[in-house]
Amino acid sequence: MRGRIARQPNWLPAVLYALALHAVVIALLVVGFRIVSRDEAPSEAIQATVVREPAPESKPETKPEPPKPDPELARREAERKQREAEAEQQRQQQEIERQEQEKRKQQEENLRLEAEKEKKKQEEEKKKKEEAQRRKQEEAEQRKRDEERKKAEKQRQQQTEQTLREQLEAEEKARAAARAARRAPEADKYKAAIRQRVERHWARPSSSRTGLQCTVRVRLIPGGEVLEATVVKSSGDATFDRSVENAVHKASPLPLPEDAELFEQFREIEFIFRPEE
Repeated sequence: MRGRIARQPNWLPAVLYALALHAVVIALLVVGFRIVSRDEAPSEAIQATVVREPAPESKPETKPEPPKPDPELARREAERKQREAEAEQQRQQQEIERQEQEKRKQQEENLRLEAEKEKKKQEEEKKKKEEAQRRKQEEAEQRKRDEERKKAEKQRQQQTEQTLREQLEAEEKARAAARAARRAPEADKYKAAIRQRVERHWARPSSSRTGLQCTVRVRLIPGGEVLEATVVKSSGDATFDRSVENAVHKASPLPLPEDAELFEQFREIEFIFRPEE
């Protein structure tokens, strides 16, 4: 707070000037008196008496009384100082409020920047997650497409192989059928020889009636040895069926073709046993 000093009446220079003037006058009078006394000294013939006039008495200088303070002026000065103090206090308060406001603004700006930074970070993380999820989904879809493609290729390959096998089997069957057709008379001849050999070793059971027949399956090995003889279609007479199975085993070894390829048709054969034939 800055205060102003009230201006007092300028009487000090006047007093000093008056004092200086009196001192000069007194000094001149003293000097003049001494000069006159030395020049006019009395001679032996004449005596004179100098009557000195008394020097005028100098009145003691009195200091002027300071002017009495004006109550109204003092009141106005006090009011002015109070107004200045209040203005200064208000200015300081405004400055504090301004600084606090700037501080709040700076804090708000820092919070805003931090929020934007956090938001940007979250958006980047979200974007990364979405990108990773998208790549993962694309990779999964690609793997699925690859698996489906491989599966389709495998199915096509299997289908092609199956078709090729079927063609080969069909061709083989056709060739086998052709060979069988060419060799059918020879195969029938050996089948008839087998039936005849079995009939020669068969003995009719006493309880069996005439006109019975059954279908028997025979498994053979090279050389004509019988591994198994089983009635697959019964005659209705169990005794008759067992007698036929026994006759097959008794007739072993059975006559077989020497041709190995033709023998494959006789590894397992079925024929109808009719004794009356």
